[in-house]
Amino acid sequence: MRRSSIGSYTAIRDTQVSNHLRGLLSEYGLILPQGICHLAEIPALAEDATNELPGVLRQLLMDMLEHFREIDRKIDVMETQIRQWHRQSEASRRLAEIPGIGLLTATALVGYIGTQAQGFVSGRHLAAYLGLVPRQHSSGGKQRLAHISKRGDPYLRTLLIHGARAVVRMCRGIQRRGSTPIDPWLERLLARKHPNQAAVAQANRNARIVWALLANNRTYCSRVTAD
Repeated sequence: MRRSSIGSYTAIRDTQVSNHLRGLLSEYGLILPQGICHLAEIPALAEDATNELPGVLRQLLMDMLEHFREIDRKIDVMETQIRQWHRQSEASRRLAEIPGIGLLTATALVGYIGTQAQGFVSGRHLAAYLGLVPRQHSSGGKQRLAHISKRGDPYLRTLLIHGARAVVRMCRGIQRRGSTPIDPWLERLLARKHPNQAAVAQANRNARIVWALLANNRTYCSRVTAD
């Protein structure tokens, strides 16, 4: 399975290419508005004989734009392959039912830890491996919790935390509207913890649910024990 986030990579790549092209044009007094959609204006600028762009730069701009489009085509192919793999993977489809876990996260998890999470003895073990548990240190004879350890695979940890943040945002929106809570556990956590801390806790919880589903061949429901 692809080990880099296509969504994140695409966003970063698009921004870098767009900024580079706009920078080249600005040196000749041509201002291209921000936004990937405005890259479509480059062919017209390259063909406009009234501006001061040198011939070499006109060709360079078109070459860069074509390279950009070719990468986009390859990414589209990869995304199609991932979707097909997801549809064919019963384990991946089960994981995608967990709130905060979408197609990319589900396919990455199954591709990395297997369809039965064979290398992990418990959900806590998986969460610890992914660096989603707080470090402990002693002070004055007492055990204190610090920031998460950030051990293990950073890509999987990032995906789980990003997904958990989406769940936290949705939960906070429900709180503001005064609607019926959909997750009492997260509601209680948000009442006493910062949203960022709640997101990490939710990511930890999701990792443990992932293990429970894979190790026990179960389907997600809100009552699945996260262990």
